[in-house]
Amino acid sequence: MVAVAIISFHQRKQPVEKAVLAGKIPVERIDDACERILAVKEKMGFFEEQEEVAMTPELKQEISDFTSMVAQRDLCLQCNNTNLLPLDPKKIKNVAILCFSHTDYFSEALNVMKGEFEKRGMKVRLQRRVASYEEMQEISDENDLIIYAAYVAPHAPMGGSGLFCDECKALFYALTAGREKSIGVSIFSPYVYYDYFESMDTYIHSAIQKKLKRPLGKHSLEKFLSMESSPTKSLGRNKRSLTQKRQFK
Repeated sequence: MVAVAIISFHQRKQPVEKAVLAGKIPVERIDDACERILAVKEKMGFFEEQEEVAMTPELKQEISDFTSMVAQRDLCLQCNNTNLLPLDPKKIKNVAILCFSHTDYFSEALNVMKGEFEKRGMKVRLQRRVASYEEMQEISDENDLIIYAAYVAPHAPMGGSGLFCDECKALFYALTAGREKSIGVSIFSPYVYYDYFESMDTYIHSAIQKKLKRPLGKHSLEKFLSMESSPTKSLGRNKRSLTQKRQFK
């Protein structure tokens, strides 16, 4: 995990201001730096008047149709090392969907995925986080399929993309039981896989879901169940995931 220190503008300004008042940094040096920054911004067109685009009902509908189309086509198979996919619905009676996100409405939106499994005659257990090794073992014993669903975006939580506190702690119990029947699914951020689930054998990423109202809905879930393409190549991010770092019980 990486700790990020957030420094406000006033905190950055104080040392420079003190150095200028003490004569350690000439005012001319500050003026020169500001002039060069402004020159670059002017060259890039930052000061040009931007033409405002009116959000007409037609444009709004066009954007809505486009995002819906992308949401239906964007499933990406990151890995399928043990050939768990495609799934055989006839062999799956009980499914556990474990939610990891700081956004409350994501766990609520997962009811769409839950409903799609239930339409296929499966019993679904949907819950937020995992609290212990014992609970993870219970989930494994009672279910034929375990789905780790994670949603991380720049504003969920506010600030940098990542999981922390209880959400991050819950990941320490991930894959301690039922690894062979587990599938990871992330929404929006492609780095969830590399940061937390890189040790998973089966993983799917969905780059965008319209307002999270239909995560893995009817059309996406059909593709999800039948997916059997070759694993995509790694993006080459040289970083071990949290589930690789923590010691298994």
